[in-house]
Amino acid sequence: MSEPIRSNPAQRTSPPIPPRPRSAQLPELQPELHPNQEVILDEVGEGEMVENKLVIPDEMMQYLNQVITLEYFLKLFKPATYVSHADFF
Repeated sequence: MSEPIRSNPAQRTSPPIPPRPRSAQLPELQPELHPNQEVILDEVGEGEMVENKLVIPDEMMQYLNQVITLEYFLKLFKPATYVSHADFF
């Protein structure tokens, strides 16, 4: 069998990493501003709807309209009195 290779620790140093070229560097990103960032809830008047001051995405508006419609129909078609099957026996 052969002996393991013994290296000199002084020879193990890696060459320094060169700096990245400007073309490969990422630009500094500006923080993304939230559309409702400027809304101050303390300034919303008494009885005023907060929704009038907020930016609401279209998908959220569609969902809210569906919920309102569903609640409306559930109230509209709800029987005045509920009759249980047990009442017949």
